[in-house]
Amino acid sequence: MSCIRGYSEFRSSLSGDNRLRLGLMVDSSVLISATDDADSGNSKATEFLDVVIEEKTPIFCNVVVRSEFLQKHRRIILSEVLFEFATKADRSKLRPEIARTFDKWLKLAPNNESPLPKLRLNETPLKEIKRLLMGEIADDGREVWTAICRDLVGTKLGTAWETADDEFGLNFLSTRDPVLSAILPLEPQWEDAVRIIEKVGIGSSDAMILNMFFTSELHAIATSDFEFAHAVQFLRPDRVCFVPDKSVKELRDFHERDSKDLHHSAEKVMRANDRTFRRLSK
Repeated sequence: MSCIRGYSEFRSSLSGDNRLRLGLMVDSSVLISATDDADSGNSKATEFLDVVIEEKTPIFCNVVVRSEFLQKHRRIILSEVLFEFATKADRSKLRPEIARTFDKWLKLAPNNESPLPKLRLNETPLKEIKRLLMGEIADDGREVWTAICRDLVGTKLGTAWETADDEFGLNFLSTRDPVLSAILPLEPQWEDAVRIIEKVGIGSSDAMILNMFFTSELHAIATSDFEFAHAVQFLRPDRVCFVPDKSVKELRDFHERDSKDLHHSAEKVMRANDRTFRRLSK
């Protein structure tokens, strides 16, 4: 059976492989999708994790997953509070470049129907507006940027993680937890994460997640990241990787093409070696 399986195949996979009941590791993409209602994969990710919980299968992550989760939700929360601030800020008290930036953002709302569109700012505009607002002083004498963080962001970021942790009953893989020694008997080695990067060109954070998963006794991981799933498929086809159903066919096709390419390459090498042997034998 294929290493790549759709979210909808989780229950049937459990019935056919008891090793999966030990637990499921998730990468940050699944948790982010399940906790961001503006994410296109929100409903599918939530339904999938609900099934995992119903089947009483423990869900595992690590500190890298939490770090990526917090980084993404930082952008989500900052985007939301900045859009809120942009709708209420008195333009006459703002520098022209800040006012122009806010007006440009608000025009992105479809037909201007929603004052708070579900838009996500990437790091570049966030850094630009942060730099501008760090130089602004409010009427009460406070710097505008830190005032926004204190008054509008508040504890939302910590709450986002705590809510996900409680809702999905997350367990942390760690060599420091003796209770988990049966699941993570060996300490992941940084050199192995580097080898993963070298083999499939994946980012360092994803490589550290994969390295811990490969070191553990867990047999299954879930992701909505195509590149991440392809890395599992390429490096450890003996493990199971659950992905959104829409991605299954493409990933399996990738694997078939890779296998055919490797087979053809091996045949070419064998033919070349055979020609060399015959030539030397003359």
